[in-house]
Amino acid sequence: MSSVFAVCDIETDYAVRFMEFLNQRALPFEVQMFTSVPPLCEYGKKKHIELLLISERAMCEEVRSLKVGKLILLSEGTEDAAGELPSVYKYQSSAQVVREVLDCYSAEQIAVQAAREIRNRHGKMIGVYGLFDPVRQMLFSLALGQILAESRRVLYLNLQKYTALMNLTGDETEGTLSDLLYFYRQGKKGLFYRLPGMIRQIGRLEYVPVPFFSEDLGELTGEEWVGFLEEIRNLSGHDVLLLDLSDSIRGLPGILELCTERLFLSGEDAFSIERRRMLEKELELTETDSFRWLSPPETDGIRQERWFLESLGTSCIGEYIKKYVTAPGK
Repeated sequence: MSSVFAVCDIETDYAVRFMEFLNQRALPFEVQMFTSVPPLCEYGKKKHIELLLISERAMCEEVRSLKVGKLILLSEGTEDAAGELPSVYKYQSSAQVVREVLDCYSAEQIAVQAAREIRNRHGKMIGVYGLFDPVRQMLFSLALGQILAESRRVLYLNLQKYTALMNLTGDETEGTLSDLLYFYRQGKKGLFYRLPGMIRQIGRLEYVPVPFFSEDLGELTGEEWVGFLEEIRNLSGHDVLLLDLSDSIRGLPGILELCTERLFLSGEDAFSIERRRMLEKELELTETDSFRWLSPPETDGIRQERWFLESLGTSCIGEYIKKYVTAPGK
């Protein structure tokens, strides 16, 4: 049974918007929202609240008397009269509020509890690797992710060294894949409770922002990559972890072995076919059902469209994927 994360704010509009945001995130909690103190206290007397985030205007002695695991004040900028309560600033992005709340709450306790609750929820891991233009590969992966996200929760990780995805989406974020890698290498157990606040969306597809140039990708060993990706898959709560792979990461054979499905992209000309053979030999891909070669269409026309990222699922690449990748029996 999940622990309870209760939020109480007497400003109803804010509470509704914040609850909508929380419902879109894979948090290791059962989330309960209250817009007044009496229902909160009544609930707290019957069921243990592990984490309580409450606005300073709703804070009172009755709330203080509740036995909660951790109480955090949702501050409007004034000083807490009691002084000893940890607080987060209310009027910032919901993602930042969640990040600060989860940082404030004992990261080690969260990690241990969540690992116990969802360790067996192993998501599918799909690896996409191309022998041509990395942008064309990225657009294929994004289109695949959007199509899969129509019926499943999909998390997209771009592991290419250069990517302009953040620039194209216009998303602003203080946390990126580089931050996750840093905290993982530092052995900080609260790492994956930063993840929900970092996640952004393109349509229904969720993804972790990546800096345009990320040196971190080449610093991890193959063993570290496998460990990192296993943790993400096991703890994120997504049905599918979609990896956009590249030569900039070490230990590619080990990562491909970790994937439950491998999609290799290339052209159909003689040169491309020979490169396929070389890659198969290098990676020792001897099982015929362990990977698939695909030749998706060109993307030049797609890139000229103003909102092409949101419409990739219905583009020529999307139609190709529906026919050759996600169609029944494929």
